[in-house]
Amino acid sequence: MVFFVCSKCNGSLRKKQVQQHFITCRPVDVSCVDCSKSFTQQSYSTHTTCISEKEKYDSANFKNVVSKGAAKQENWTSSVHSKLHNYKAPSGVPTLMKKKLLESSNVPRKKAKFENFLSTSFRFAKKHDIDALWECISKQDSVETDNNLSKESNGNTGTETPNITNNSVFRNNDNVSAPVEPELTNDCEPNVKYKKIHKRFRKTMTSLLNLHTRPMKVKKLRKRAFAEFKESKYYDKMLHSDKFLEGLFDLALNSGRRFTLSEDKQKIFLTKSHE
Repeated sequence: MVFFVCSKCNGSLRKKQVQQHFITCRPVDVSCVDCSKSFTQQSYSTHTTCISEKEKYDSANFKNVVSKGAAKQENWTSSVHSKLHNYKAPSGVPTLMKKKLLESSNVPRKKAKFENFLSTSFRFAKKHDIDALWECISKQDSVETDNNLSKESNGNTGTETPNITNNSVFRNNDNVSAPVEPELTNDCEPNVKYKKIHKRFRKTMTSLLNLHTRPMKVKKLRKRAFAEFKESKYYDKMLHSDKFLEGLFDLALNSGRRFTLSEDKQKIFLTKSHE
C-alpha cells in the first residue's frame, strides 16, 4: 500500500484520503513515504506501487523480482488499454470513463470493483454504460481464451493452426477465410470542437460562481449552467443533450483546478487562483 505525506501540514495519508485532503488542506503537492517523490493532485493517482524497505535500505543486495500478482495486473491493464482503443464509446460520460480507464495504470480485474471504480469517479455514470465497458472487455477476453484452448487442442492432435495476428477478425463462415482488419477509431482524443464547447461551458460555470460570494449548491449551479448555456449561441439542440451537458459538468468538477467541492460534496466554489 502506498502512503503519502502532505507538504503543507506533514500529515500521513492513505491513497484514498489524498483527493479529499487536497480539497480541505490545499497543499501544493504530496510526497511518497517510501521513494520521497512529489506528486500533484493530478499525478498522485498514477503512483500505484513503490519500492520496498529491503530495496530502499539494502539496495546493493536487492534483486528486483516481479511478483506474479503484479505481473498479472500489469498484463490485465495492458490488455484493457489495447481493447478500449478500438471501442467507440458514446459521447459524454461514457467517453470520459473510457479516457479514465486508458489513463489508469491499475484497472480493477473484478466486475464489482470495476463498477465501484467508475461510479465513484463519475457521479453521473449510468450502470448500463459501465456494463457496456465491462462487457466489451470480458467478451473479448472469452474470445482470446477460446483461441488459446483451440491452439492447445490442435497442438495435442498434431494439426497446425493458421498464423493469425491479434488484430485480425474473421468472417463467420465454416471455412477459414482471409482476415479482415478492424476499423480503428481515434475517439479517445476529444476533437477540437468538443474542446471549444467544454471551454465555453466551463466559463459559464465560472461566471455564475463569480456572482456569488459564498459557495453555491452543486444542484443549483448545474441547473443554472444548463439554462444559461442553452441560451447561448454555442448550444445545438440536436447535438447537446442533457446527458452531454452532464458530461461537461462532471468533467469540469473532476478537473480539480478551477473548482473545489466542499467536504460533503454538496457545495462548490472557485479555487483562489481562479477567483
